[in-house]
Amino acid sequence: METNDADEEITLLVAKAQLRDQEAFQLLYERYQARVSSRVYAIIRQIDAIQDITQEVWLAVFLALPALKNPAAFPWWVMRIATHKAWKFAQQHALPTTFLDAQDEEALFSVEDKGPVEIVLHNEQRRLMYHMFAQATVKEREVLIPFYLEEISLAEIATRLGLSLSAIKSRLHQARKRLRLISSQGGSFT
Repeated sequence: METNDADEEITLLVAKAQLRDQEAFQLLYERYQARVSSRVYAIIRQIDAIQDITQEVWLAVFLALPALKNPAAFPWWVMRIATHKAWKFAQQHALPTTFLDAQDEEALFSVEDKGPVEIVLHNEQRRLMYHMFAQATVKEREVLIPFYLEEISLAEIATRLGLSLSAIKSRLHQARKRLRLISSQGGSFT
C-alpha cells in the first residue's frame, strides 16, 4: 500500500512540476538528487565532475519535463537522463566507464533493518554484480542494472525503453550468455 501512495505522490508532484510549480520541482529534486549523483558517479568515477553533470541532468529534466507523457515513469526517466549524460561525458573525455568498487557501493547503498551477516552478504552480492556488469555493453547494462539491481520487471523495462518484451528478453539472454563466457574464460570480477 505504501508503494502505491508513494507512486501517487510522485505522479502528483510530477504533474505539478510539469505546470512549472517550483515547490513540486524542488521536492522531486530533493528526492532524486542522491540517486542521480550516485548513478553519475557509478559511471564516470570523477568526484569533481559530478556536480557539473548532475546540474546538466536537472536542467535537462526541467526543460523536458512538460513533454513527459507518463508522470509515473519519472523515476526511470530521470535515471535514464542521468545515465545518458554520464555516458556522454565519459565518451567526450575518453574515460573508462566503470562501476562502483565495494567500498563506494557500500557507502551509497544502505541496507536497513538487516543484521550484520545479511548486510555483508547483500553488499558482496551487489559488488560482484557491479564488477560483472562493468564488462557488459551499454545496451546490456540498460537491461541488467534495472532487472538485477533495481528489481524492475522485464515488462516495465520494455515499456520504459520503448522496446518489445521479446527484445528485452533477448538482450538479457545475450548479456547472461556473454558474462558466463567471460567468467568461464577466467575473467576477473574484482
